Amino acid sequence: MVVDLINVISILDVARRLYQYLTNQSRSIRRDRREEVAGYFDRIALTLHDTASTLRRGGIPHGFCGRMEGYSDQLPDTIVDAIGMEMAEELSNKLRDAHAKERVAFDAKNTGRMIDGLDEAAGYFEASADSVRAAR
Repeated sequence: MVVDLINVISILDVARRLYQYLTNQSRSIRRDRREEVAGYFDRIALTLHDTASTLRRGGIPHGFCGRMEGYSDQLPDTIVDAIGMEMAEELSNKLRDAHAKERVAFDAKNTGRMIDGLDEAAGYFEASADSVRAAR
């Protein structure tokens, strides 16, 4: 399975929006859950970096869809206390839709843009994890 450019844009949008909300709302996550929430974002970031690395080598990122589906299912319960259920469900659905399509125009130009987008999204998820850990 390979991700297409539209999917990467959706994943990047979810990552940016979560980061924007969490930079201001991380304190609303219970202290005893912050490491769990940060770890969740770290796992998403690692999946995105691994996928980008696989694409960079010309490979097919097997397992990407399954992992992203799991993350999208976990998203509402993981961050509801920070952003509310309505926004959590919206972002969960967007993340689920982002990996649901398995189509690609696999050429050098689009592949480079996909890889860059995946790495950028991973950076936003890493920054969200850091924000949650740093909340006082």
